[in-house]
Amino acid sequence: MIFIATPSYKVPPEVPEGSPLGYRGLDGEFSLCVERIRLAFERIGVASVFARYDAMMVDRARAEAVGAFLADPRYTHLLWIDADILIAPEVAEYMYRSVKAVTAVPYLRRGGADYLVYGHRVALGCSMMTREVIQMMALAHPELKQRSLLGPWPIWALFQPMTFEGDGLGDDYSFCERLKALGVNIDLLCAPVMHDGQIGQYAGTNRAAELRSSP
Repeated sequence: MIFIATPSYKVPPEVPEGSPLGYRGLDGEFSLCVERIRLAFERIGVASVFARYDAMMVDRARAEAVGAFLADPRYTHLLWIDADILIAPEVAEYMYRSVKAVTAVPYLRRGGADYLVYGHRVALGCSMMTREVIQMMALAHPELKQRSLLGPWPIWALFQPMTFEGDGLGDDYSFCERLKALGVNIDLLCAPVMHDGQIGQYAGTNRAAELRSSP
């Protein structure tokens, strides 16, 4: 069974249309995107559930999702899809069939200048992870175990921002560093994806920038 998780937050009514502070205008399209993904999984005989975590910091939302995922042994894969991302259901199905520990679909930075891929670090707003790799990370980081605000199970702050070699990293890049320390690679899937209204398909051509900018 696949656990589809979306870290999000509620947009205050005073936030204007198109503001980078919110996902206003995408909710209807996003809901349809998720429903199509679930139907695609159903067609290949795979059950799925969807959970959206509103009104909390993204790294906390991801920690809560990881806790709920690990609490139910029926879940085999965790699919992350941010609320400002749209993908075709075939992309999600391919990630599931790829049998990789972690598969991520790179997408454009807001403004469209480049893709959020820097060396071994990649934005994880459209990615899939197996139960085995998440369990391995949880066992490797007992210090990141916390109490859940939503259920009786523990959670793991695997996306908690960290400082690495003097640089402050965001939640996704911090997860990537912890993953690399365990010797696990992230498989990149080059597929069309819409991020914040911009459509792109990564081809490995963005600048291999200094590892100083984090999402």
